[in-house]
Amino acid sequence: MNNLRNKIMAKAATTGKKGERTFEGNSKSGKIQKALNSALKDLNKALSEGGVADASATWSLASVTGNVGGMTGASKLTVKIKASRTPAWK
Repeated sequence: MNNLRNKIMAKAATTGKKGERTFEGNSKSGKIQKALNSALKDLNKALSEGGVADASATWSLASVTGNVGGMTGASKLTVKIKASRTPAWK
């Protein structure tokens, strides 16, 4: 369980605002919903950090970036969301 938590926390970078974090999701098929779902899944896993059982979060879309084309026909999409938790992360 700690290994999973460490992986999530490595992906969830603390941003400039106190208690706000950024979560990232990717899609190799270029699907924005798939990338967003991945970021939200990591956010949901991080909600219980510190033993908080009833935390909630407010999030906003921070960025959407992608890469298409080339010889391999790449179509990668990355979504970043910023989130604040109640109670705040420490």
